[in-house]
Amino acid sequence: MEKVPRKFGSVHAVAALRRVRAAVALLLLIGLGACSSTRLLYQNLDWLAFEAMDDRFEIRSDQEDWVKTSLRELHSWHRVTQLPAYRLTLDELAVRFADGLDADDLVWLDKRVEQHRRTLVSLVVPELSRFLADLDEEQLARYAEASEEAIDEAAEQLEWSPRKRQAYRLETFLDRIEPWTGELSNPQLRSLEQDVLALSDIRREWIEQRRERLDALTELLSSRPGQEVIEAALHEWWGDLDASYPPDYVAQRYLLKEQMFGLLVRLDSTLTQEQRAHVIDRLEGYVSTIDIVVASR
Repeated sequence: MEKVPRKFGSVHAVAALRRVRAAVALLLLIGLGACSSTRLLYQNLDWLAFEAMDDRFEIRSDQEDWVKTSLRELHSWHRVTQLPAYRLTLDELAVRFADGLDADDLVWLDKRVEQHRRTLVSLVVPELSRFLADLDEEQLARYAEASEEAIDEAAEQLEWSPRKRQAYRLETFLDRIEPWTGELSNPQLRSLEQDVLALSDIRREWIEQRRERLDALTELLSSRPGQEVIEAALHEWWGDLDASYPPDYVAQRYLLKEQMFGLLVRLDSTLTQEQRAHVIDRLEGYVSTIDIVVASR
């Protein structure tokens, strides 16, 4: 059997799974459970964001103070206004999940996540545009090079054999699902494997879109258009994703989303009482985390 490395991202189906999972984590899940580590990460999110930006752009000394202030204010806004909104989503999700999920529940969840995403975009884009308008040539070149490397790394999976990609795809799904459900049974694993095998694979198209967006952004920033023009472009690209992508790609994304919904509904129908309780406990853990973080401001 071919060895499956864990370095690269999975096929684009995982993006659809992450979209569903994002509603559960709601920006709190950073690869950890609902615990003190998660709270610590969230409480230092502004610092972590600055470090990530510095790594990608190498922030200049004249930018440092106002960037830190902007991130601190965005973090405070998110904690005060968005975490309570996420809590409401988690509460309703727990109620729906307790009765068993169906396609309508997942459509509701998808729409709720999209609302949260758009709210976040509306507040982040103006501050990000201010920063991008202030980039010098070296910072822009550093960003473009790092982004191209990330895309090239993701594209390496296109060279894998179908068997290797399928094995990694299934492994990735299990890594994301079993922390919520606990260990799946052999019949559940066989069913999941068949469902994953049937999912559309649009990684190549996803990479093409990433390259096109990167080219468009670097071309825009190279022209030094000013903050207002950059802000308008980011809103156009990130506001309504369906409108910003080519129709064929949007149709592919929707087909994959429908397939993912079917997979999750079928999996939900097989969960044991113990597995369902495991998911509920994890949801309640995130609610508790939100309450603690909001109260600690």
